[in-house]
Amino acid sequence: MKLLKPINALELKRLTYSKFLFNKGSSYLTGNTTESYFNIAIILLSNSLEIMLQVMTYCRSGEDMSDKPISEINKNNKKIVNYPFNKIEKVIKARNAIYHSASLHTYFTCLDIKEITERCLIQICKEYLNTDFQKISLVLLIHDKKIRETLKKSEESLNTGKYEKSIYECCEGFGYFELRLSKRSNYQINNLIYGINDHNVSWNKMVSKYLAEIKSPMLIESFSKHIDEMVNKKLETIAKKFDFMLQLGDLYEDYKHFLSITPLYHKLLIDEISIDKKNKRKIKFDKNNAEFIFNFCINSILKIESKLRPIEIKALSGEVIKTIE
Repeated sequence: MKLLKPINALELKRLTYSKFLFNKGSSYLTGNTTESYFNIAIILLSNSLEIMLQVMTYCRSGEDMSDKPISEINKNNKKIVNYPFNKIEKVIKARNAIYHSASLHTYFTCLDIKEITERCLIQICKEYLNTDFQKISLVLLIHDKKIRETLKKSEESLNTGKYEKSIYECCEGFGYFELRLSKRSNYQINNLIYGINDHNVSWNKMVSKYLAEIKSPMLIESFSKHIDEMVNKKLETIAKKFDFMLQLGDLYEDYKHFLSITPLYHKLLIDEISIDKKNKRKIKFDKNNAEFIFNFCINSILKIESKLRPIEIKALSGEVIKTIE
């Protein structure tokens, strides 16, 4: 179908966001038995379809109808050949039932809505936007340029069947993301854990009570201070790791599996990532592992990055001295 308005960067981002909402809505129907989650899934799935319809209407007719009710947009498109009007109406009605009558849909009803939504999204992209829904990349939603470009390479390798290359590139991108979080934690956590000396469990304080009985008190004192320093560094490392775990939230189980199947990678002092290709941890470079690693990295980065608001450090004059990204 010929489009009056081509799919430019803005429209592509909206299509990407539509796919993100679809994936997020689908995740609420995976392994969950909490009924309140089912309604969240319906809302996200219908919103995904609504954004897709808005983009389609704009590109096809040249008119921006994003301020119009979705029911009106749907009726205007009813005359289009092969337009899935009834299917879209069913999804909209399912969402409206939640909004207006507080209905609680069953699990299997939500699965049905999910399948209908997915078919509609695929059909709209293919027949009316000349786009393959499956190839819309969520990588575009990542804000950090270095991480985004690295994961884009990983996705290209994944799509071409180069699974080993995809895994290494994906781990590299995730390593850059961990580096970014580590830098942020350096400003936020170091001052919170000043040390354990204030809690009277310091090696240095313990040794000071017995200095008179020790033949080399200066050596023991130096050694005890070194132990204090190492213990404090360990505490800071644990605190930063725990901070990362908190941000992962419900992705923690996936993170443990991610660590169990990925090759070793090291974060260097020069803000670069080194992949240990010799120690592969018996990883299988197959499609399933490559897809899991890629999907986990995308989901966790999008989940956490959206919460990382810039922190401005200001002088008394109000001048911004430093911004923590």
